[in-house]
Amino acid sequence: MKENGRFRVCENKRCNYVEPVYPKCGGKMILRKGPSGQFWGCSHYRKDAKFSCTHTEKFIDLNAARHKSLPAEIYSITFRG
Repeated sequence: MKENGRFRVCENKRCNYVEPVYPKCGGKMILRKGPSGQFWGCSHYRKDAKFSCTHTEKFIDLNAARHKSLPAEIYSITFRG
């Protein structure tokens, strides 16, 4: 895996994917659903933990945004989310 800004990119041609990450704690951003709809939340979040990561981001469809956000050489990569 290689870090590319806010994404972790698999360099092995067989796996062919990108996943969003939170740069401060290194946790994967996973798609969650709340009362207001979908959002990206850090995988290091724990409801009952005192020091868990509570970082969230507005939902962005990665497949729709990839051509705008990522360098040309990884446009063909499929997102996991």
